[in-house]
Parts: sequence; C-alpha cells; structure tokens
Amino acid sequence: MSAGCAVNRYQPPPPAPCSPTVQPIRYQNLVVSVPIYFNYTPRDRADGAVNLRQIVVDRLNADGKADGDTFSLQNGSQLNFTLTYNFYDSNEIYTGNVTLAGWGQGNIATLGTEGSYNDPIQMVQYLTDRAFGFISDGWHDSRPQCVGH
Repeated sequence: MSAGCAVNRYQPPPPAPCSPTVQPIRYQNLVVSVPIYFNYTPRDRADGAVNLRQIVVDRLNADGKADGDTFSLQNGSQLNFTLTYNFYDSNEIYTGNVTLAGWGQGNIATLGTEGSYNDPIQMVQYLTDRAFGFISDGWHDSRPQCVGH
C-alpha cells in the first residue's frame, strides 16, 4: 500500500560558507559609490545628494588619514565599497542608516542612528564614521556558526 506514497524529506539548503575575516585596511586608494535615498522630498534633492556624497567622501578622507587610506567617488574606476544611505525626516528631526557593502563580500553591515538629529550633516558624519570603523578595524562574519573562523 505504501509503494505509491511519496515521503516529503525536504532538507533545507546548507548555510552559506563563512566569509573570511578581513584585517584592517591600510594605505589604500579606495573607490566608493554613495547612493542616497530620502523618505521625504528635500528642498533641493539633486544638489542635496551631490553635496551629501561630497560630505561622505570628505569625512572618509579625514577618518582614513591616520590609516594612510584615501577615498574617491567611483568615476569609471574599480569599485571597492558602496555606502548606501537612507534618510528619514519627521518635522525636521532626522534619522537614518547606512549599509556598507563591498570588498568582495557583499553586505558587510547596516548601521543606524542611535537617536535623532536636528542637523542632517552631523548625522551623515556620524553614520560615515560608523561605516569607516569596519574599514579601519576590519570585520568578520558575525553569524554564530562563523565565530572563531
């Protein structure tokens, strides 16, 4: 009787292998892409995004100086990192996050504000500093099965 019954033996796919630990990045000329998304309509969206990209690159260069790293926006060059910013406004109180990706590893981290800001430029600098911490300090795959690899 059981000859015609199929047994469902679904096996979930194995987890992706642990990505290698990345040591601090030093003395590199790094190329970044900086997409910026707003959940609101800024007064001058196009100029605002251009200015914010330059603020990000300037901050990365200031942060990277001690490590010997320099940063520039992608302009036909091989890309090292993408820093994707999302900004939120509620009555001119700003919050946001940045997703750091690249270095051959895809998504590295998504980092948010820990509070709100009245000054969006200070918020951008704070988020950029947090993302730069991964470049300066290195990182590892934080999944529980990867700790210690």
